[in-house]
Amino acid sequence: MRDDHFVIYRKEDGYYYYYFYRWGKRIRRSTGVKRKSEALSVVLDRLAKGDLTNEGKSIRPALFSEYSEPFFVWDRCPIIRDKLERGGHYSMEFANSQRMQIKKYLVPAFGSKVLPEISPAMINTWLRSLPKKSGIAPQTANKVLSILRQILDYAVSENLLQENPAKAVKPLIPQEHERGCFTPEQVKKIFSVRWADYYVELACRLAATTGMRLGEVRGLLKEHVHADYIEVCHSYANREKLKSTKSGKSRIVPIPPALAQELLNVPQNGPYVISYDGTTPLWQTTITEKMNAHLAFCGIPYKDLGLSFHSFRHFFNTQLVAQGVNENQILAVVGHSSARMTQHYLHLEAGDMSQIRDVQSAI
Repeated sequence: MRDDHFVIYRKEDGYYYYYFYRWGKRIRRSTGVKRKSEALSVVLDRLAKGDLTNEGKSIRPALFSEYSEPFFVWDRCPIIRDKLERGGHYSMEFANSQRMQIKKYLVPAFGSKVLPEISPAMINTWLRSLPKKSGIAPQTANKVLSILRQILDYAVSENLLQENPAKAVKPLIPQEHERGCFTPEQVKKIFSVRWADYYVELACRLAATTGMRLGEVRGLLKEHVHADYIEVCHSYANREKLKSTKSGKSRIVPIPPALAQELLNVPQNGPYVISYDGTTPLWQTTITEKMNAHLAFCGIPYKDLGLSFHSFRHFFNTQLVAQGVNENQILAVVGHSSARMTQHYLHLEAGDMSQIRDVQSAI
């Protein structure tokens, strides 16, 4: 029901009142008079001023650009605050990424619309055209749709909308593509050719022999390196600095003793292993750009093959799976939360290895 639909009624005290609906919520106000004709005049006057709430100002539904402004801003977002207060975790880096998606894709499409104007048809048209218009994959477009759903869900909880129009919109069908994974031959070539940067090479070798994520490699502290294993306790992000791992849990990863000794003997002082000065880990862009330069030098077309730093994690997991290492061991060492995620990393190009330490030593 629109705001200009109101109902006048008289209460036992003799005064006339009226109610109307705003964003699904019934709002009641007094006219302050006892004659019906005068009450009608009062309500019509307030309606003409756009002030049925009688607050001395015109009230209009919020524009999407206004309403979405605090969402996924770390210290202002109600969704993040609610999750943290419930004992959950929310990454600042992830929040910043969500915020950028709002600014880049949602505000241009819906920013000038008031919330009740946003319809399922409008969202569906926008979503279907987004990959071609913005050059992003359907999977990415679906993630942006998820952000929109979260924002509009919160609007429903605040009675600003009666229902979430984004819930009626089906996500796009994702494109099937194989994630890049290094072959044993490529890994052998990568680490047999001299690197221009020792610490980048060490970061890549650590990932290839442990399956650690880039953030976990950057966040590795010397105190967590032992004679034949490491404790993966942290990840490192530029905004949050040292934080918990993706799963929020620590894990023990066996490593060859020679690699452990090398990690302990890095020449710089300070707590961090993969660092030029020991006090700050190498930047993510530094690692990826220098790694890509080395792959190109080795004649490996990393772009065409979809290879990235994360491909070392795929490679290590593949070797463990293909050699029949116990599934529970793989879950524990690689840090997957389920067997389904282990299968997600399966690439059947294995060498002749049977146990975790044998796999690592061979790598």
